[in-house]
Amino acid sequence: MTARAWLWNKRGPIASQYGDLFLDQVKKAVVALSK
Repeated sequence: MTARAWLWNKRGPIASQYGDLFLDQVKKAVVALSK
């Protein structure tokens, strides 16, 4: 499983715990690392 898939699967729990801002930052980091 890729990190991106893991993030999408975990989106609900992460978003509820840390907020969409945190999730957005994590996704940006994953996108940057995947390039």
